Order: sequence, then structure tokens, then C-alpha cells
Amino acid sequence: MPIAKQTSTLTPPSQAPESGNGINILQLPNEILHIIVINLPDPLSYLRLSVVNKHFNAVISTPYTKRCFIRHWFNTYLPTSRDDFEAPSIIEYIVRYVCYHRLPPYRCRKDRTGPQIHMVPTFLPPSRVEDYVSRRLEKDPRRGHPRSCSMRWSKGDFGIENLFLKIRIGRR
Repeated sequence: MPIAKQTSTLTPPSQAPESGNGINILQLPNEILHIIVINLPDPLSYLRLSVVNKHFNAVISTPYTKRCFIRHWFNTYLPTSRDDFEAPSIIEYIVRYVCYHRLPPYRCRKDRTGPQIHMVPTFLPPSRVEDYVSRRLEKDPRRGHPRSCSMRWSKGDFGIENLFLKIRIGRR
């Protein structure tokens, strides 16, 4: 059969009849969405999925899902060898994400009216860093101020090497 005849007998996708057997991803139970979110390959995909719609944002923004994603991501992608010098940059990326995107950035302004930002203590175990940041966010009513500015940390401001050692010691 010629190719032209084969393609003309096919129904274009826009005109395809609905079979009724398909399922919408939003119809999946939250438990399955939770498993999908936990197994995302990188934090950027996690962030992007949170802005798709309100339902995904509700699933992703629960503290339990955040903890599970971070734990799974660390266990999957954090090198097990101390000789691998790539690990501190991974940890630095996550700490920067938590502090840069989750803290109201207007706090870094000289004319700020909110409480001062304190660096994330390196003596906290990794499981408590999320609690530390969450406590700081709950106290500030002006989160998302329209006149906000950006906050950037330079390397070594918060002892990333010490944080790496704490995580490595805690995983044993």
C-alpha cells in the first residue's frame, strides 16, 4: 500500500475519537502523585511542577513531600566517596535554593523593616535545616514584598564544607 494512502486513512490527533479509557494525571490519587514527585530527577523539575497548577502545588508544598524529595534526592545523587569533590557544590546548590527562594529577599536590603537574616547554622543536622528555615518564614507577615531584592551568598559564607561533613557523618 502506498504511503500516501496509509496516511490519508489515519485520523489526525485533533479529530481522533475519545476512547474514554484514558486517565487525566489530575485524576490520580494524591499518593501516586506524591511518589511521582519524590522520584523527579532534579530540584528544577520539582520547582517547575509546583507552578503547573494549584493541585500540583498543594501536593508539592506539603512538608512531608518536601522532606521525602530531599531525602530521596540526596540518597540517589549524593556521592558516597569523600574523595569526590562534586558533593559540596550539590549541597551548596540546595542550601542556596532553600535560602534564596524560600526566604523573603527584601530582608537583605539596608532599609529593611523585617528581622535580619541569620545564616543557616552548620551545627544543625540536615533533617533540621528545613525546620530552621520554615520557622523563620512563618514569623514574617510581609513575605513576598513587592519591593524585594535578590540575595546571593558567596562561597564559604556559611561553612559548606562543615555542612558536607555533618551530612556524611549523619548518613553512616
